[in-house]
Formats: sequence, structure tokens, C-alpha cells
Amino acid sequence: MNAKHLAAAVLAATLAASASAADLRAELAEARTAAKLAAENTKSYQDTYSDIYFDLGSLTVAEFERRAASGETVYAYIGRPSCGDCNAFEPLFKRYIAAHRLDGKIWFVNVHRLHQNPEAWAAFKQRYGLSGTPVLAKYANGRQQNKLDFEENGGIGGADLERWLQLNGL
Repeated sequence: MNAKHLAAAVLAATLAASASAADLRAELAEARTAAKLAAENTKSYQDTYSDIYFDLGSLTVAEFERRAASGETVYAYIGRPSCGDCNAFEPLFKRYIAAHRLDGKIWFVNVHRLHQNPEAWAAFKQRYGLSGTPVLAKYANGRQQNKLDFEENGGIGGADLERWLQLNGL
């Protein structure tokens, strides 16, 4: 092989390696973008979904409002996955759900989306007598009968929860 052929072969190999490296860099950039989007989607999912759904039946906000307005007795856990206080309260609450067999008696109302609209959230809180989330409340005859409100109570402990459940015969 003469020098020209050798130089051409080396140049061809270098170009092929360079193209291959560029392809690898592009694939790596795509993989990084995909990982970033997956992480963002996971965070978004975590902010809107709570595993309390495994422990309690749920009502949409609209269904909760319909039932409360109809005069039906409704026990509601009003919370949202994007609420730090709700996330802190739920492990304790889950133990009481299991111990008192509360599934089918108390309904989870996820107000995450409602909370995203400040005007609608303020109107909802006023209409249903809430300070914020989390809150356990009993509605009957079209109005709130009683509640255990995290913000008004300065937290919710086991004794508070036990008293509220006893008050409501749960």
C-alpha cells in the first residue's frame, strides 16, 4: 500500500470515527432530554396523585359538591398531593383508616386542580367552611356539621383524629 492509499484509509477511518462520535453525542443528548422529561413528568404525576386512593374511595370535586348540596351526609377528607401538611398527615390517617375500617365511610376529595386557580379555591374554601388542607369534615342537610381542620387546629394528631371519629360515630 502506498502512502497515498494509507493516508486515504486513515482519513476515511478518522471521518467514520468522527461521524460515529457525533452520532453518539446526539444519542446521548436525546437520552438526557428523555430522562429530564421523565423526571419532570414523574414530579407532575406525584403532585397530582396520592396513594390515599388505595385506602379511601374518592369523589371528584363536582361530585362532592353535588352530594353536599343534595343534603346527603358526606364525610370528606379534603386534601391534595401537592400539600406538604397533607403528606405529613396521611401516614397517621392511613393507620386510622385501617383500624376503624373507614373506606366507604369517608371520601377523599382531591382539590389539587382546584387549588391551582386562586379565585376558585378561595370560593370553595368559603363555601365549605375550610381554612385550607388537610381537613376532615362532615356535611349534612346542605351544610357543614363539623370539621377537623389542620390549619385551625395547628396540626392533627392521633388524639384529635380519635375525638373527631368518635364525635361522628366513625
